[in-house]
Amino acid sequence: MFIVDPLRAESQRAPPVRSVLLRPRALNTTYPFQSISETHRAYTALHFPLLYPLGDNAWSITMSLAPEPDSGSVFDRMDEHGAVFDTWDPYAHKWVDAGGAPAPAALQDRRTSTKKITPLMYHAYRAHQRGVGAGIETLFLGGRLYQEHLCMAYSIVETQNLFWVKQNQKTLRAECYKTLQASVDRADRENERQVPCGVVLPSSFQGGARDKLNRFHDAMATVAQVGKPSLFLTFTAKAAWDAIVAACSGTIPACTASTRDDLVARVFHLMLKELLRDLNDRHVLGRTVAYMHVIEFQQRGYPHAHILVVFDEDDRVRGSHDVDDLVSAELPVLPLRSSYRPGVLGDRRFELALEEANRLTDLVCKTMLHRECGPGSDCYDSEKCACSKMFPKPFAKHTIWDDDKIYPLYRRRAPADGGRSFEYMEGKRLRTVTNQWVIPYNGFLLLKYGSHLNVEVSVLIVGVHVRYVAILGVYSSGRFHNRRLRYYAIFTGGQFSGEREVLVQVCAEGAGPRDGQRGQSYARARRA
Repeated sequence: MFIVDPLRAESQRAPPVRSVLLRPRALNTTYPFQSISETHRAYTALHFPLLYPLGDNAWSITMSLAPEPDSGSVFDRMDEHGAVFDTWDPYAHKWVDAGGAPAPAALQDRRTSTKKITPLMYHAYRAHQRGVGAGIETLFLGGRLYQEHLCMAYSIVETQNLFWVKQNQKTLRAECYKTLQASVDRADRENERQVPCGVVLPSSFQGGARDKLNRFHDAMATVAQVGKPSLFLTFTAKAAWDAIVAACSGTIPACTASTRDDLVARVFHLMLKELLRDLNDRHVLGRTVAYMHVIEFQQRGYPHAHILVVFDEDDRVRGSHDVDDLVSAELPVLPLRSSYRPGVLGDRRFELALEEANRLTDLVCKTMLHRECGPGSDCYDSEKCACSKMFPKPFAKHTIWDDDKIYPLYRRRAPADGGRSFEYMEGKRLRTVTNQWVIPYNGFLLLKYGSHLNVEVSVLIVGVHVRYVAILGVYSSGRFHNRRLRYYAIFTGGQFSGEREVLVQVCAEGAGPRDGQRGQSYARARRA
């Protein structure tokens, strides 16, 4: 029997408990149940017996890291019979041999380990595949059960973090929040609404309202210092990346990306780091002086990152010609042989250009085309009877730079004006597309990363505030509108975590906890 009790009595000094109730197999049915909480090392194996058929021990609140040895010599861990005690038992806090027998007291370190193994450290270790082929760990072949295991693991991580916040209000100097709490209580009395718990989440708790508000203020200060963002990019993970396909096909039995979200999260994180290096270190689009990005999750779909980039004053986008150099909203135009010099060298250059144009066309059709929408589609606005993203876009012979618009009107030539139309199979249907359906992109970045990578040019300074609010999910005013993220009891009682979101937190280094509604995490502003 599995029991979840997210809100315990305030008088009990214990975190919200997820527990397993056990009773021995006996004829006496009145034997009392025994509760195994989530901090017990047997909890995970009892919760997922199919993933842990041998009842392996998992994370426990008493697990400790191995202390630093007095000497690096293996003879310091060897007894008179030649047995080597070089394995640390995190549960017993002792050195043991390969069979688990503890070392004699004379061989144990004089000092004991005081560093505990956190649940995040443990589950990040378990989330990394070490076996290959048929030797892959059974945990990664569990399919949806493995995904449930990941969500359970991260819920323990969040619960323990919140419990520490609750028990260390004095350490966090929560008495400094008296003015804030009085203001909240006054607002609750005016609205006839009572907050069930007065434990305040500090600004150091990532994902809370105060943390997001601080990040928003940092972002606004960056804009005031270096100027408005020049580009707005959206980068989405792709299950068909070569690294993911190769890893999934290399296991026995072979698996799919939908059941190995750990691979998707890890490869996406590496791709995102490479993209940020291209933008901020290699300056492939222009010299960057500041940037900010956030990883966003949805209840369906793969993770995607929103990136705001601020260019140096000399590389700012100032007109339609600069826009055409960075962004394209058209199907790639095939090169003409007459544009190259005659001869073998000209033929080779033409073949390479044609191959690149065909590859770019294939990527645009697969990743950068808006689908035909109608009633029942996600992007369809039933009130306006039109697409909420305003597709199909109008044709335009030239890029139009308007200082009163957030985005420029990108060049989208009609077939009669030299634009291109293309036919391809969308599912089982042959679709003919024109430039009206193309999402703006950069050809170099699209060829390199091969996934959805929308690139937009920012024109109007007013759009910066809206874009930062949309990314961070916060408000610029001093009042906290998202009230449920302030308090411990409310936060623990209404969170949503998807397996892909959890894996980015556990597997990808540097990703912080998320907002429970939209699943955002890790925003950063940086001066180059």
